[in-house]
Amino acid sequence: MTKKQWVALGVFLFIVVAFFVVSAILAHVHDNTLVVEWQSWFGIIKDAVEQIPPEETEEVVETLMKM
Repeated sequence: MTKKQWVALGVFLFIVVAFFVVSAILAHVHDNTLVVEWQSWFGIIKDAVEQIPPEETEEVVETLMKM
C-alpha cells in the first residue's frame, strides 16, 4: 500500500472509532444501549415532523431534504 492509502485508511478508521466513542458516551449519559441511542436520533426527527401542521409539511420536508 502506498502512503496515501495508509493515510486514507487511518482517517477512515479514526472517524469510525470516533463515531463509536461519541455514541458510547451519549448512550451512557442517556442511560441507553448503543442501538437505542442510535434509534433515538431518528425518533427525534420523526417526532418533530409529526408536530408540523399538515399545510406546512411539504415545505419543511423539502427544506430537510436540502440539508
